[in-house]
Amino acid sequence: MTTETLVAADAAQKEVDPAAFRATMRMIPTPVTIVTAAGPDGAPLGLTIGSFVSVSLEPTLVSFCVMKSSFTWAAIRSQGRFAVNVLASDQATHCRNFSSAAADRFDHVTWSPGPHGLPMVEGSLAWLTCEIDTVHEAGDHDLVIGRVLAVETSRDSDALVFVRGGFAAPASL
Repeated sequence: MTTETLVAADAAQKEVDPAAFRATMRMIPTPVTIVTAAGPDGAPLGLTIGSFVSVSLEPTLVSFCVMKSSFTWAAIRSQGRFAVNVLASDQATHCRNFSSAAADRFDHVTWSPGPHGLPMVEGSLAWLTCEIDTVHEAGDHDLVIGRVLAVETSRDSDALVFVRGGFAAPASL
């Protein structure tokens, strides 16, 4: 690419309409997970994540993105470890609950402490226990890379995915 092409591409990038970008990205199915941790006082913390992906087998790494301004993320980040609860297709209410501004998101959720005291949401398809490896700034989000310490699978069912503004199971896609 020439310098002129790069400048033109940079100018075009600045003109991307956020609404059009969001509408386009809504067409891509994403898994729904809840990232949890135990707070400094031992109380459970959690938030819904719709950007969870595997990164590497050796070492075992996963990633997700989260708004930098999230108070829940700040509390989880300060603990250094987190659990990823992979939601099943029948757990959409958990997704809504953990993406709300509710003070205690765990009031209507059955959970138990897992490895390292991390909250594990009952009925999840799987859990991954992780420690924060690195955090990269990415616009208004943090890109979190977690080193997987342990995995556990609970049941064989469809995962909950979010696509076109609603929930679906992969079999229905």
